[in-house]
Amino acid sequence: MADFVRVEKGLGPEGRIAVVRFDRGDGINALSPEALRQLTDAARGFEDDSETSVVVLTGGAKAFSAGFDLKDAEGRSRSTMDIGSLRRHLKLGPRLSRAWQEMEQITIGAIEGFVSAAASHWRWRWIFASWPGTRISACPKSVSA
Repeated sequence: MADFVRVEKGLGPEGRIAVVRFDRGDGINALSPEALRQLTDAARGFEDDSETSVVVLTGGAKAFSAGFDLKDAEGRSRSTMDIGSLRRHLKLGPRLSRAWQEMEQITIGAIEGFVSAAASHWRWRWIFASWPGTRISACPKSVSA
């Protein structure tokens, strides 16, 4: 199983910043079921982390995400799944959204390149601000669905 998500902790002058990098290495960063699981696990990994104050979520150099991976074998097998497997499969997206929404740390989306509507389904309200030396930055605040 490939690792699509890398977590770096202890960054910044006081070591309180973490970066979660989602990069499948294919340039489009499609969201396969396994990628959804790994991103969910990354968010849950901060649940009891009192050392981290800020989490920066970023993607690959060309795209944050092109949306759901239509070529993924597990994703395409939904029509043959038993009802229990299908229910678990259909909960992957909502679990991902909930895990990132429930994080206590400040979350910053450092998004460059392409992002699809499906990839931005994580229910975030974006606050845009401009800082010197940057064109635009965004800090998502989670909202209730």
